[in-house]
Formats: sequence, structure tokens, C-alpha cells
Amino acid sequence: MDTKNERFFTKHPYIFVVAALLVLVLSAVVSTLIIGFAGFSNLITANNYFDSNLSFFISEVVAIILLLAVAWKLEFFDQTFFSKRNLKIGALLSVPILIIAVLWNILPSVMYNNPSLFRIDVSLIVMAFLTTLAIGFAEEILFRGLIFRNFLRRYGMTKKGIYISIIVSSVIFGLVHASNAVSSSPDAIIQQVIYATAMGIILALFYLITGNLLVPALCHGLFDFTDYVIPGFYNIPYDAALTSDWVQNLIVAIVFVVIAVIIVKKINVEDTDLVKQLE
Repeated sequence: MDTKNERFFTKHPYIFVVAALLVLVLSAVVSTLIIGFAGFSNLITANNYFDSNLSFFISEVVAIILLLAVAWKLEFFDQTFFSKRNLKIGALLSVPILIIAVLWNILPSVMYNNPSLFRIDVSLIVMAFLTTLAIGFAEEILFRGLIFRNFLRRYGMTKKGIYISIIVSSVIFGLVHASNAVSSSPDAIIQQVIYATAMGIILALFYLITGNLLVPALCHGLFDFTDYVIPGFYNIPYDAALTSDWVQNLIVAIVFVVIAVIIVKKINVEDTDLVKQLE
């Protein structure tokens, strides 16, 4: 990062957060224009699962491109973004999170939906996979690759600074996810914020430990896939597959926090791979 920008964004990390989030908003506008110019305006107002997620996928790809351009311009784009570094460790760390995802999303759907409705729709499953993978990469570039790293610059690489950076960036991650439930009840929005914040803590730790943004990006994308793929198993609308259950969501959030505490107790956060590379 050049000296002038580094000084400004380090001194004003919350302005940086707003600027980074505006890039996400810009990506939605740009993707809408691209879809319109390409003659596929019907995707924007589509209410079927495949077309609406194709539109969402295009938006996320545009977001990835714009966010990577920002990272490149600010010299954030380095070996800590995407590499082969610590992928095995990342896979081991991700296993319990993905098991939770299956138990939380897919298992209830299999257990409580009418078995006679079960079918495999390959097109929906592939669309779900591509969309959630794009979501994972876009959100991890934004929240961990840019926002979390900038907080580390602001608060320092000490234990206190690292913990503050993890918590603050994860709370922002959770608050932004409230938009996912904007048409739902306040109760559902609160649940969304709580478990997204808890998940943000886990993903920040994965990035911290491995020093490779590919790890939280893949974990995030696969986690979301277990939710998005449900309509590929049943002839039910995607919205009908979503649940708002305080007990279930709170349990998941608590499990995430417990896992995070266990990880923190097992490692020295000041001696993690990301810290070593950024110092």
C-alpha cells in the first residue's frame, strides 16, 4: 500500500469499511447494467430459483473482480490471498464447520420434507455450487482480505490488537448479513446477525492461522452451499427451505464460539502465519 493511503486508511479504518462496502453496492449496480446490456433483463426480476441465482452469481463475480482490483491497488493482494499455502491445515480446520453445516441445513431438510418429493436436479445443484462459491470468495475478500487486515494494521499485531480486529470485523460481517433477512421479522434478523458474527470469528481465525484467504473462502462457500442446495433435493421453493428457529440458530452460534475459544487456547495468535507475513 502506498504511504499516503496506508496512513489514511490505517488512521480511519471505519471509513475504509464504508468505502469497501460501497464497492459491494457498486458491483450490484454494475452487474445489473451488464445483465441489461446483454439482453437478459429478465434475470433481474426472475422469481425462479435458477434464473434468480444466475443473476446473483453474476453480481458476485463482478464483486470479486472489483474487490480484487481494490486489493491490488492498495497492495493488499499478496501471498496471503490465494495460494497453496497451508491448504491441508485449512481442510482439517474446516471439517467440523462443514459437518455442522450438513447437520444444520441438509439433515433437517431430508428428515422433515416429504420423501416422495426428493429428486436430484443437477442444474439447480450446479447453480447453487457456483453461486455459493462466488459468495464465499467475494465476502472473504471483502471482510477478511480487506476489512480484517486493515483493522490489524490499525490495532496492531499484539494479542489485544488481533482480538479487537477479529471481533470488530466479525460484528460488521454479522450486521451486514442482516440484509439477508430484511423481508423477515426482526426476530429472524437478530438470529442472522448473531450466527453470522460467530461464523465471522471462525473464518477470521482460519485466515489468521493459515495466512491463506483461499481457506476461509472455500469453507464459507461450501458452508453456504449446504443451505442453497436444498431446493435441488426437493420440489419446494427456496424461501420455503429457510427456517427461523431461535434454538437451532443459537446452538450453532454457541458451537462456533466454543470452537473459536478452543482454537485460541491452542495457538499463539501473535505467532500465526498471517501475522508473520504481514509484519
